Amino acid sequence: MRLADVLKNAGIETLTGSQNPGDTEITGITLNSQNVEPGSLFIAIKGKAADGHTYAASAAKKGATALLVEEVSEEIRGLGIPIAKTADSRTAASIVASNFHDHPSLSMKVVGVTGTNGKTTVSHMIEAGWEAEGINTGLLGTIENRYMGRAEAASLTTPDPITFMSTLREMKDAGVTNVTLEVSSHALDLKRVDGCHFDAAIFTNLTQDHLDYHQTLEDYFKAKERLFSEILEKSEKKELFSIINADDPFANKISVPKRSQTITFSTKKKDSVVFAENFTLDSGGIKATLATPWGKVELDSKLMGKHNLYNMMAATGTLLSLGLSPGTTGRALSELTRIPGRLEKIENTSGIDIFVDYAHTPDALENVLECLKPFCAQRLITLVGCGGDRDRKKRPLMAAVGRRYSDMLIITSDNPRTEDPKGIIADMTEGIEPHDPKVVVIADREEAIKHAVNKAGGGDTILIAGKGHEDYQIIGTEKIHFDDREIAEKYLEAKGRR
Repeated sequence: MRLADVLKNAGIETLTGSQNPGDTEITGITLNSQNVEPGSLFIAIKGKAADGHTYAASAAKKGATALLVEEVSEEIRGLGIPIAKTADSRTAASIVASNFHDHPSLSMKVVGVTGTNGKTTVSHMIEAGWEAEGINTGLLGTIENRYMGRAEAASLTTPDPITFMSTLREMKDAGVTNVTLEVSSHALDLKRVDGCHFDAAIFTNLTQDHLDYHQTLEDYFKAKERLFSEILEKSEKKELFSIINADDPFANKISVPKRSQTITFSTKKKDSVVFAENFTLDSGGIKATLATPWGKVELDSKLMGKHNLYNMMAATGTLLSLGLSPGTTGRALSELTRIPGRLEKIENTSGIDIFVDYAHTPDALENVLECLKPFCAQRLITLVGCGGDRDRKKRPLMAAVGRRYSDMLIITSDNPRTEDPKGIIADMTEGIEPHDPKVVVIADREEAIKHAVNKAGGGDTILIAGKGHEDYQIIGTEKIHFDDREIAEKYLEAKGRR
């Protein structure tokens, strides 16, 4: 592909370096100089840990035929290859990736889900609805990326723009027509999906998280809101839909595109487009009737908790907007019985209910505990930790939520990364009275799970929170195999009740 075509609409200020630089043939694009091959366009991005501009010479030496940069130093100017200059390499990278892969999002229905909690569950629900209709569906998210029988574990909730657009192209070529993806606040701030043309954007909720990165809750919200006010706004799709949780305090602050249809959902506001007319939440799951302009949607789901009712309303509003019938939507959502690591039950014969959940924010943990508490025959035992090198402000809040709802709270390690687990635990226990009889501190996560299983008796409920579907633990910079589900099963078996 010609360099001029690759750079189209990417905000290029100057293009220099040869007599006809725009005619340079580009056979690949990359953000990583180690991945450069002859014919590549190397895009230099300034990151927090490294500046891609310092690798421009290395990229040229490996065969890059052009560079996309924000700054043209004497060294870069002297490399003798075409140089495109832009004010924003991140945005340009997303648009360049879309150009290079011939805009796959334009010929597929694409839904982006953002919010603090519920992104994974809502994405899976939308996928289930489309699959029930026989639609070839792709999913990109926290757990895995999958389509047409293929699946691979995800390394990021939302991949970098080159990988993202390449994956969309692969999906399109494989026959996928509809894609749902989780869009993280980091991805939005780092412009990873700016080159994508969305049909619909979903806002699930917003509560405290990632303040190590965004610093303030307002900045965190602004990152999420970009999906609507900037990215959906620029979409070239004929019809646009903004699916909004009307019960969230931040809902009214979202600037939806003028030509977008706003689909609100609520359990409180009768004038919402999707309204829960009546619902029951119990240990058997959720039963609800949703009133919508397309007709009533009847839900009878084994998924538990009010938070999952909200997730189903978000999925319902999206699926109906994009053409699915109320009947198919209700059946598909009702038949979805499991989301990996989301209130995932570990079956056993001990009489102990054990759940693994990804809850790693105060709000998510409270939602899960609120769901479980009414159905505990005996005690509620909660095991939770907090990740290292992440938002420190939420640590005491997580412990406080666990202490408030639990008969026994076990505070342990999560993914400590480069922090000392003892320091993380000290932050968590900041507001807890010393020698609190309901609180146990066990830094080793396996020992903590063992303690929970051994102390539990018939009728007790155990929640192992924080890691959910993850099958690893990050200690220092090393990722080791660790699966909460496997560890719980191991000690259940040792107890003789697996």
